[in-house]
Amino acid sequence: MTTQGLRELLLKEHARDKKLTIINFFVIAIIAVIVISLLLFIGVSFTQIAGDITSGEYGLYYKLVIAALAIGGVSYVVATLVTINKRPAKIEEFVSKLEQHKRAMDIGDYVEHKITIPLLKVNIKLCPVTFIMVTFEGEFKPFKLPIHPGIVADIKTLASGVNMSEMSKTWNELYSGDEAEQQIENNVQAMAAEAAPVTSANVAAATMGVQDENAAIQPLRTAEEFRSYLNESLSDTIDKVEGNRKSSKNIMLKFGVASVLVVIAFMGYVMYTGLNSVDENGNYGFSFTTYLPIIGIFVVFYLVYYIFIRPKQIKALKDGTMTVQGTSGYTFKTELFDKIIRYACPDSQYAMHGHVSLAEFLASGMFREKNYKIEGNDLVVGKHSGVPFQFCDLTVAYERAFRKEDEDPDYVLYGQFFVARFNKSFASPVYIVPKTGVSGFFMGNEIGNYLETPGEKIELEDPDFMKMFKVYGADQIEARYILTPALMERIKNLAIRTKGEFYISFYDNRITVANNSGKNNFEVKTFKSISKDNNKMLVDFYQDICDQLAIIDDLKLNIKIWK
Repeated sequence: MTTQGLRELLLKEHARDKKLTIINFFVIAIIAVIVISLLLFIGVSFTQIAGDITSGEYGLYYKLVIAALAIGGVSYVVATLVTINKRPAKIEEFVSKLEQHKRAMDIGDYVEHKITIPLLKVNIKLCPVTFIMVTFEGEFKPFKLPIHPGIVADIKTLASGVNMSEMSKTWNELYSGDEAEQQIENNVQAMAAEAAPVTSANVAAATMGVQDENAAIQPLRTAEEFRSYLNESLSDTIDKVEGNRKSSKNIMLKFGVASVLVVIAFMGYVMYTGLNSVDENGNYGFSFTTYLPIIGIFVVFYLVYYIFIRPKQIKALKDGTMTVQGTSGYTFKTELFDKIIRYACPDSQYAMHGHVSLAEFLASGMFREKNYKIEGNDLVVGKHSGVPFQFCDLTVAYERAFRKEDEDPDYVLYGQFFVARFNKSFASPVYIVPKTGVSGFFMGNEIGNYLETPGEKIELEDPDFMKMFKVYGADQIEARYILTPALMERIKNLAIRTKGEFYISFYDNRITVANNSGKNNFEVKTFKSISKDNNKMLVDFYQDICDQLAIIDDLKLNIKIWK
């Protein structure tokens, strides 16, 4: 996607959101007029209602509250419309930062439904608008922009500061047609047209320059080699990240202790005031005035923060003098993890905020086509042993349009998602599903309800494999052509070694491995040292990366095997 195309899409979504927002305010105004008209029709005047409410002991407080609500409502409408009218300039600034390859410190997306119709316990939510919030490095205030949901994943990748041209090149090789195989077919057809005898020697000549089984082999380096690399080349970086983690931990502890003390002081004050305020009937007096001193303290703190502290934080971010920028996890990803990725696979690109899109998820052929909510991070796109691949941490959820207010979405997948070019050409897909058993049924998520496994159940000759997996396909011969005894053995070993719950599809000349592991890899904890036990956490991360790349080696995806 070009930045000009992105600009046009953002402006289009901006216009849609502006239109829906105005309609929403208009509908609310009509409802308010109807309610007031009905009250007047039945003989109840607004002044009468207001007089009843504002009279009595707390009449002044109610008057202030009503006035504040009225002023706040009008101010909200005006502020919202002003913000929307300024948005085109924000879009231009946002696109400009992406063109300058600015890296985002934090990215989030969410959906606002402009119209919600409550029906007892069920809410009907209409007119959804997806928003993305991006905070760039060195800045304090995020960009909040409406965006087409289909390009959220692209924006996250783009805002990760990656080389998009290199990443796009590898992605195109992964998802485009197999040019090498097509060249072989053209060469063989050309020989047939020339009436040349199709012997093994002639086929070898036709494939010359395309099939090279050993040219791109990249053996993965061992954990000990990686540990030496850390000690020799990254010790200063590790110390820097570890120092940032300790700073983040100290700040969290200070704020945690301060928050607990404030809550205890607040509760103590309220209890003390209430227990010492007894009316003539012997009832303890908890009133609005009890909370006024505490509310005043919070207001003063808020003003002090925004007048004196916040401007200094913004200046420190712009000057680069603030040591804790976001969380320790962010510093780890930007300063260290990218180097770990490149050590494991030099021919790769790492996008901290990136993940596969909904279209790429559905391209596996494994899941029913629905409007899933896709979230994730730590996207790696590259080539290993000459094979294009991508993998990331991924969370996939499905939320029904008609649902109860407190009903959670279905979590379809929570784990890792790996895609690579497969080394064989096949006409019909084959799916491999793990046998999770009773414990998996009760402890897992809803992935089984959303799997797409067309065809019939296939029985293979490997009894151990069939104890671990169920196999589905439309063509028994095709399935056996793909799942050779050696390949089944490698899949078994892979599942055992990584302790994963693997769902595998062979579809459109790609292999997709969805590991429903129930965890998000490569996340550091603020209260856990990354350098403890001779960098054990980093070594574990490296081994996790190698487990992903080992799919290519274990399944021999670098070796071309032609029909």
